[in-house]
Amino acid sequence: MTQDKFESLETHLAHLDKTVDELSDVVNKQQTQINRLIRIVEILSESEQQDAEISPDKVPPHW
Repeated sequence: MTQDKFESLETHLAHLDKTVDELSDVVNKQQTQINRLIRIVEILSESEQQDAEISPDKVPPHW
């Protein structure tokens, strides 16, 4: 393998390595956001269930 080809492969590998690191950061941030959203949905669901338990026969105000 020629020196130029070897250097080209090293450069390409360095770019790929950087891209993988950047994508890993993106995935990590997205997972953090997903976890936060899941927790919000859980809180809202619990609140909804508590409201339903307090007044199951009460008609919603938009009816």
